[in-house]
Amino acid sequence: MRLRAYSARDALVRHPWASTLMQSRTNPGPATLRHQNAVIGSLRAAGFTIHQAAHAFSVMDSYIYGFTQQQQNLTYTTPEEATAVAEQILQRLPADEYPHLADMIIEHALQPDYDYAAEFDFGLDLILDGLERVPRSQTTTRKSRQSMVETSTTELSSSTSTKFQREKAVDAERH
Repeated sequence: MRLRAYSARDALVRHPWASTLMQSRTNPGPATLRHQNAVIGSLRAAGFTIHQAAHAFSVMDSYIYGFTQQQQNLTYTTPEEATAVAEQILQRLPADEYPHLADMIIEHALQPDYDYAAEFDFGLDLILDGLERVPRSQTTTRKSRQSMVETSTTELSSSTSTKFQREKAVDAERH
């Protein structure tokens, strides 16, 4: 799931137009269907019921798409620009009215190693830790689970590879 999250986020960052297109399609293509099937298969292989798998899939996609959209809407792209924006906000911010926000800017966002994109890791860790705690179905045997993991992993790798090949072709056509 972690690899899928990074892969999806990276693809959405490279192709800002893709999120809207992917979410608006009422007739998804075979690559999208294979990818979704593989993700659900991986969750099922890990012991999630179909309902839990649906919830996990939704949570992961919401986080990935939401974070990526927020990242794309930032007014800065470099650490230097981020620092300049944070300093401007801090100069106009009445710290006595917004002490927690001022603290976050000073103690977090203005630190030399701050990178907004790294915030993705923290949120992803929270989600994956939470999913790890979800009670799992006992209806699948260890052997059938292993078989589903192998099949789903192969399908996920194949669908991700196909998706990236298609993205490269689209990029090549655009440039």
